[in-house]
Amino acid sequence: MKKYIVQVTLTQESHFDVEIDADDYEQAEKLAKDGVWEDDYTDEIRWSLEITDEHYECNVVECEDCLETYDVFEDECPECLERKENE
Repeated sequence: MKKYIVQVTLTQESHFDVEIDADDYEQAEKLAKDGVWEDDYTDEIRWSLEITDEHYECNVVECEDCLETYDVFEDECPECLERKENE
């Protein structure tokens, strides 16, 4: 069995409401933004997180013998093949 390296790309969205005391809506939005980036809403983000898109791409396989990685579309590991040719 070979070891493949798969790149997983997930697009996620989170929608939730927070109550903020502020002088006006601009300040309320700024405080909400600051709260997001200061990790004040970590639980809210996790609870409302939704995966909206996903992509999986496997381009690399790890050689069982030398542990070098190579393109999945190659029949053999180029490093091992080169070693065999030079022996």
